[in-house]
Amino acid sequence: MFAVTDRIQLRVPCPICSESYTVPLSAVEQSQHLLAAIGSCSGMESYECPLPYLSALVAPESIAELRHATSAFEDSALRKGVTPVLEGTETPQPPLEDAAEAVMEARERARALARWENEGGAPGPAL
Repeated sequence: MFAVTDRIQLRVPCPICSESYTVPLSAVEQSQHLLAAIGSCSGMESYECPLPYLSALVAPESIAELRHATSAFEDSALRKGVTPVLEGTETPQPPLEDAAEAVMEARERARALARWENEGGAPGPAL
């Protein structure tokens, strides 16, 4: 049985620039499980903490429906003696840390741009 959430990437547009980045659906699912277990980050905006930001990208019910549909499809195929195979998925997807790092980099870019606008100069390291 293949883990469908390990094979799907979400292309997320950056709220600061015109770039986009990919987030593994498994990272979204892991974030949802962690928040359910430990609770949300209090007093923070969603963009300041990767867990609430990532967990809000896709509804948990949608991921559960996708898992259920994939499992039912695979079970049906296996009963017929065939094995479903996803093409081009030989390499594992990036872990949650990569997605969290992308969110943190976007946050730093936003701070640099805010410093630039507030101080009337080009973005750069804080002095």
